[in-house]
Amino acid sequence: MVDSVFPGVGVTAVVAKVEQGLPGPPGPPGVGSTGSGTVGASNISSDMAIVLVSGLLVPADPTNIVHAGLPIYIATQAGTSGATITYAAAGDLAGGAWVVGTRYYAGLNGFLSTTARAVGAVWAKSIGVGKTSGIIAVQMGPTIRIN
Repeated sequence: MVDSVFPGVGVTAVVAKVEQGLPGPPGPPGVGSTGSGTVGASNISSDMAIVLVSGLLVPADPTNIVHAGLPIYIATQAGTSGATITYAAAGDLAGGAWVVGTRYYAGLNGFLSTTARAVGAVWAKSIGVGKTSGIIAVQMGPTIRIN
């Protein structure tokens, strides 16, 4: 027993040997930084914010609360309904016209906007920052729900 700062209460020192255990099973897959998918009913433009709904890519809609809980990607190519396109969730994307140092957000109909909150939005999300006039650095921020 060791002396305690509380009268009448003793403290017992415990010494334990700690060893590294076996690695656990792999976790579930996360959001990849790139991928491809099929365009839904609405055409998609390159550099548009998109989400995957029922297996199809559609423009991200900040007025749709369901989209708030979904991973958001940026289309890296355009496509019409039924086409397969590529997308990214992080990194430097070439194309488009960006203002250096300006932050871009998910806007109405999936178009990127310099306005943080779209009209009628129930959520907002920062998508990235203009790195050069032709490159956006995609750095997804947290999704903010708006009441």
